[in-house]
Amino acid sequence: MFRQLPLPSARSALMWMLSLAAALGILKVAVLSVDAVPRIFMGDSGSYLATAAARYIPPDRSFVYGWLIRFFGTSQGKLQGLIIAQVAASAAAAWLLGYGLRTRFRAGSSVAFAAALVAAVEPLQLAYERFVMTEAFAGFSLAVITTLGLKYLQSPRPALLVAAAVGGTALLSLRLNMVWVTWAVAAVLPPLAYYRLRSCGRSGREGMTASARGLLLHSLIALTATACAHATYAFAFGRLTQSAPGYQNGTGLFALAIVAPLLEARHFPDPALAAEVLPQVKPPLRDPTAREAQRWSPEGLVGVLVSARGDQGANAAAKQIFMRVVTDRPWDAFRLGAQTLGRYFQVEEVRRGVAYDLGPNSLPPGIEGLGSYGLGLGAETVGPSPTRTWQVSALWWYIALPLCPLWATLGFAFAREQRPAFAFLALLSLTIVLTGPFLSTQAVIRYLHPLAWLTILVVGALAAALVGTRSVKQGACAVEPLSTGIEADFSAHPTMRPL
Repeated sequence: MFRQLPLPSARSALMWMLSLAAALGILKVAVLSVDAVPRIFMGDSGSYLATAAARYIPPDRSFVYGWLIRFFGTSQGKLQGLIIAQVAASAAAAWLLGYGLRTRFRAGSSVAFAAALVAAVEPLQLAYERFVMTEAFAGFSLAVITTLGLKYLQSPRPALLVAAAVGGTALLSLRLNMVWVTWAVAAVLPPLAYYRLRSCGRSGREGMTASARGLLLHSLIALTATACAHATYAFAFGRLTQSAPGYQNGTGLFALAIVAPLLEARHFPDPALAAEVLPQVKPPLRDPTAREAQRWSPEGLVGVLVSARGDQGANAAAKQIFMRVVTDRPWDAFRLGAQTLGRYFQVEEVRRGVAYDLGPNSLPPGIEGLGSYGLGLGAETVGPSPTRTWQVSALWWYIALPLCPLWATLGFAFAREQRPAFAFLALLSLTIVLTGPFLSTQAVIRYLHPLAWLTILVVGALAAALVGTRSVKQGACAVEPLSTGIEADFSAHPTMRPL
């Protein structure tokens, strides 16, 4: 037996969104009033601060974030402006999570509201709102392209693909390891939308015809827009660094450190270079736990290679060596990545990773001098704080985060009406796992930051699917009107509910 429930009006939809924004704002302000101390992670933060202070363009980190520090962080002679901006970005990401659950997964208002609040106080979110690191703004960028992707699956329009490509480039400008995430979004969205339209027997009302030609056209638009956006960023980086266009000038050095335990003399493009470099490497080359030292120690593999060839020559040689290693020993490279990923499920490794991410216990010499540029760092930057305590206490939460692709796959298996959306989230989170934890050199907890937002979204969507009240056909084929107004977004909610 069923009863008819009224569709939410535009006014009620707007009121729900405003009330969620107000609740998130109050919550964030309350936490900020308790802990507003900026935190640093050296040397990443030092590189970003140098960009803000002296317009330095780092070869291996985001210059865009340094510009954001300068824009937000120096207006009052200290970093509080930056922290407020990062808190706002985190709140906006939490709002998008609630909005996505309500409009794309038809979650009840209480489920969507609660999930957004949980995202707002998630330990990694709160921690990296305060760090002079890219995570807060990058997390917001990921939330934007995820929301655009879910909206595209509901109503496939080329403009949404272009917007996702632009948002993805903003994401990679902050976190370069997200390059393949942006390509994954461009690659998977049109086929998933095509699958949905074919299963529902739709025609061209939604911007894509359920035909091979429609799929080809949208795939071409997505990939071309992504390529053009990436090329624009690469060109800008080349101009700023007076080098060849590219994402950055240290990708080969990072990649070489990842596969260092597999390196043999035969992998060097020049035997003389192998004979010069390998005898000088001090950290044990075969030890997977020494890869951080291989990257950052002057006596590590990368440091010795840079001494031999210079920065640009070493980076070019490192790219060649990396490709030779992975093509010569692909299975060993996969096992090395799998072993590193396995450390994210070991409590002691995760505890060490948290301690590592918290940064040094004292400011490095000279960092206080950046205060003369209006950045206002002090000793309190490395002191204890409530968000630091919260970050340290959440070990089991971090262990659950790399399993996000599994949770999304469960949604694909059990929520037939939302299969394209769950498949998108599964592929998105899997790409993040493979380009973050899988390719890391140890259990680096900040690499899990984007998975925290996605995990809460997936769990909320699963909860909505388990208590869903619509029929399979209604859920799978519900289409929003082309007006795409507020009332259109909320019109996907159930109109029939079983008693």
